[in-house]
Amino acid sequence: MELKELKNKLVNKEKIKLPLIIFNQDDSNFLLREYTKSISDVLGLKLKEVNSIEEIKTIEGDVFSVNDFLFIYYVNDNNPLDEDSLFDSKVLIICNKDVENTKIDKVVLPKPIDWQIEDLVHTYLPGLDNAEISWLCKVSKYDVNRLYNEAQKITIFDKKDQDKIFNLINKEDGYRDLNDLTIFNLSNAILKHDVGGIHKVMRDLDNIDIEGVGLVTILLNNFYKVISIQLNPKATAQSLGMTEKQFRAIQYSCNKYSNSQLIGIYRFLNSIDYKLKSGLLDMTNNELTYYVLSHIL
Repeated sequence: MELKELKNKLVNKEKIKLPLIIFNQDDSNFLLREYTKSISDVLGLKLKEVNSIEEIKTIEGDVFSVNDFLFIYYVNDNNPLDEDSLFDSKVLIICNKDVENTKIDKVVLPKPIDWQIEDLVHTYLPGLDNAEISWLCKVSKYDVNRLYNEAQKITIFDKKDQDKIFNLINKEDGYRDLNDLTIFNLSNAILKHDVGGIHKVMRDLDNIDIEGVGLVTILLNNFYKVISIQLNPKATAQSLGMTEKQFRAIQYSCNKYSNSQLIGIYRFLNSIDYKLKSGLLDMTNNELTYYVLSHIL
């Protein structure tokens, strides 16, 4: 099977024929993780790594358990490829050497080249233009794992807002590295209720210039999404108009605050937003940041 065919099946949520051999040429294993997760989602199965064919057969043969697993089996010197034993199993067979003359369908995950990585990042951040995507990739040295982590800071926002959020990163004035303290790190610390991390920022505010208005905007968006999920157990990505990736990213930040705390923080941020837009609040960036942080803690 060509990789493009597999990708189209996943996009269209078509059934994937199992077992499937995945010949992985990507040392970072990034594409491998992405595709195995996507395949398991489409098939409605839970991923489970196994160490042997016997382990697969034991689980499959247990009549007293519900077998809803998609097995991950790595072929190596200790684990041979026994096609006959695996042919009827729900398994993804991962190997780093090509397998010839096999009866099992296979797909090749190549080591991505620069333009493919840029294309991949664009699927995460459709709100950014080509120049912004290229800049982000170059700064990250085309490290797909790092790019994925950085994209998660922006992907929770709607496509139409991603460009504005991206440009809150000051890439012209003293920007050194994506791992430096940014407005996104701070907003994530607040969402995770990382009191230690927030206090550290407050102590260092004299040496850091944080875009206060941008912080309020990001927090309003983030807390609204957390409230939409935490206060509604039946919420789904579709019902909230989010992608699955956005929905999962927000889920990780749920239950860090009680429901009453969430509502109180959201009302406070709304009042600050109103005062800023009405010209009723005259503060420097850091004064505004300190004011917001001190009220959220």
